[in-house]
Amino acid sequence: MEKEEFRSYILNEVNPERLIKNLPQLSNEQINEYYNIFKNFKNSMNVISKKVKKIVIEHVDTNEIDNDSILSKLMDDSLDFIELIIDLEEIFNISIDDEEAENFKTINDIIKHINDKTEVT
Repeated sequence: MEKEEFRSYILNEVNPERLIKNLPQLSNEQINEYYNIFKNFKNSMNVISKKVKKIVIEHVDTNEIDNDSILSKLMDDSLDFIELIIDLEEIFNISIDDEEAENFKTINDIIKHINDKTEVT
């Protein structure tokens, strides 16, 4: 299992112990490597999630948002959304084209997209 394949696999997993038990038979060294990848990925997602939520809150009239919050219900108009995208690009040092931005329906969509565009350390 390659790093990107594993990364994709763990997107839907929340329990590292369960994940490890479900992996095919691997050496302890491989399991440790994958577990470390998972921890780094999870930490990365948490940092990105917190930053994204903070940025979104700056653009909406509520502090009560979560990963499943629907952007169209939070944003007053498309200008707010465009300003949000610009801020995300600047803060995360990434480029988000119009087609990608159109796919952002929830906060979680943004988080996943930014995580995919940034490297796990």
